[in-house]
Amino acid sequence: MYANALYGLLSDLTDDSPDLPGAIRWLEVAWSNSVSVTVEARILALRAGFDVLFGGADTRTIRTRLSALLDPPDAPRLPREWDDHGQHRGPFELTEIEWWFQSFALLRNKIAHGGQLAPEEYDFDDGVHHVWHAEFNLRRAIKKTVADAGHPEVLLDPFERLALRFGELQLEDLPEEEDPRAL
Repeated sequence: MYANALYGLLSDLTDDSPDLPGAIRWLEVAWSNSVSVTVEARILALRAGFDVLFGGADTRTIRTRLSALLDPPDAPRLPREWDDHGQHRGPFELTEIEWWFQSFALLRNKIAHGGQLAPEEYDFDDGVHHVWHAEFNLRRAIKKTVADAGHPEVLLDPFERLALRFGELQLEDLPEEEDPRAL
């Protein structure tokens, strides 16, 4: 179902369409099974995937658009502060996904500009490596983009998809918190 929906979108792209092919290509680069693709290269590739999906490289714009795409409307916002090129930034009220993306962008910048990195800087606040967060969130963003383009069924779990396929479930029958269109 997801492959068919994605194929339908990819075969009918317009100039205004999100760059799904570009985002998918960068995701593929990030997960290439090659020793030549270092962790740093994976981080750069994953960031490029977000850049092309959201049509630019401005961190603030991408983090806002990523939040609008993936966060629930009532996602909690907490004050966050950071240093960027020796300048203190914040506090800004950010959701968890916005905070992750901002942290990821700072890591990407240090890698791209040759900054010194401690091993713990590759992990987000929760101790999970940024590559895992980036891969997970880029895949989610691609899938949600497909869903928002008229294919909300791609957000259903496998059992809900089967029920939908065999007429046992209608999208309108889902409780609002489970309705994929409400994500």
